[in-house]
Amino acid sequence: LGLYPESLIAGSRYHNFSDFFGFANPGKRELEYEPLISLRRAELDASSLFYSIDVQDRILHYPYHSYDYVIRFLTEAAQDPTVTAIHITLYRVAPHSRTVRALVGAVRNGKNVTAFVELKARFNEEANTLWADELRNAGANVVYSLPGLKVHCKMCLVTRVTAGRERLYAYLGSGNFNEVTAGIYTDHGLFTADRRITRDLRKVFDYLLDERHPRRFDHLLVAPFNMRPRLTAMLDAEIQNARAGMRASVILKLNNLEDPPMIQKLRQAVEAGVEVKLIVRSICC
Repeated sequence: LGLYPESLIAGSRYHNFSDFFGFANPGKRELEYEPLISLRRAELDASSLFYSIDVQDRILHYPYHSYDYVIRFLTEAAQDPTVTAIHITLYRVAPHSRTVRALVGAVRNGKNVTAFVELKARFNEEANTLWADELRNAGANVVYSLPGLKVHCKMCLVTRVTAGRERLYAYLGSGNFNEVTAGIYTDHGLFTADRRITRDLRKVFDYLLDERHPRRFDHLLVAPFNMRPRLTAMLDAEIQNARAGMRASVILKLNNLEDPPMIQKLRQAVEAGVEVKLIVRSICC
């Protein structure tokens, strides 16, 4: 493989760390953390989620907030007679996925369900294939990975038609459609009916399903189209603020930081006096 000694790190006997999610208690309860009780949102419990989203955008912070609202969003969409279509991306779903069950229920209720399934999900390839088969067998339109592109965004777009008018509702999350990991990982989920965002989201799905190249995105940062130049422009703006003696700061929360040009831009920002805070879950170069 052409590896040098400094590239090699001695491993351990145990490699399947995902087993630690449900690691057995050896018998001492004092070794366990107190269970984290999921917080409810009164404004989301009070009525239909669609009505609540119509009033204003709603954001959830996992694992502190309950993930049940996402399942309820899909279940309401499956049962709502005004819903005509559901589009969703699936990357890593739970072993006994309530997400997929809700989508299957939507198909059985006559909704047009389209699922883009990213198979390039390390250690989840088999599970993703099985869930994709279940959706396809139920009658959903299932689209698989695009060559040379890894689809890592988690998004759902619901189309409702009332009095002849179309209304779009979206859910965008930094975490997977996975009710198990939503109780462990720190993530965010946004419900919105803002037309500026839903219009951009529809363009993303148009590209994934038909490879219709978007001319532009106005509000979403979408790789590989506009994310790098927009992030660079935002960092440049903070650098200019710092040089002008204004308050300048950046907070980034991400899984991995390993892109050399972006690392250099962040370093440039720090050297210019920008306050940079990084929350990096895994690889950090």
